[in-house]
Amino acid sequence: MGEEIERRVFREGGDLYDGTFAVSAAHEYPVMGIVYEGVGAAGGVIWESGLGSLEEVAKELQIPKEMIFQVGIEGTDGFFLLNRQFLTDFSYKPYGATLLYHEFAHTLGVPDRYDASSQTDEAFSDDIMGGRRREPIEGNYLSAQLLKDLGVFK
Repeated sequence: MGEEIERRVFREGGDLYDGTFAVSAAHEYPVMGIVYEGVGAAGGVIWESGLGSLEEVAKELQIPKEMIFQVGIEGTDGFFLLNRQFLTDFSYKPYGATLLYHEFAHTLGVPDRYDASSQTDEAFSDDIMGGRRREPIEGNYLSAQLLKDLGVFK
């Protein structure tokens, strides 16, 4: 999928190429959101690595291998994918915007605060990145501890 996006969106001659979008200034942090037909959602930072395998990247970043997606996108620094139903299906109306924000936060490097690698789905915080990711956006927030962990404040 990453190679297709790079070819169609970020390379001159691609059917979705737009030079004003595909090229960014040095001070910009371009991110891309894709709303699609399918299942689920994901988001993250695009990290360039000279390492040879996903296992090596996981070890370097000290995160589970399941949290790493290999993509070939050079034109953006972060991305998220979101199933269209989260924004349009009535059953998701109470928290569709929250899911969008949750995935967008990943483009900025904000980590999940729940156990995504197991079936327990155990929340490690009660904010939008943890237990409240399926709650209305109006009452959501980034916890003070998460902001401290990210270095936003001491």
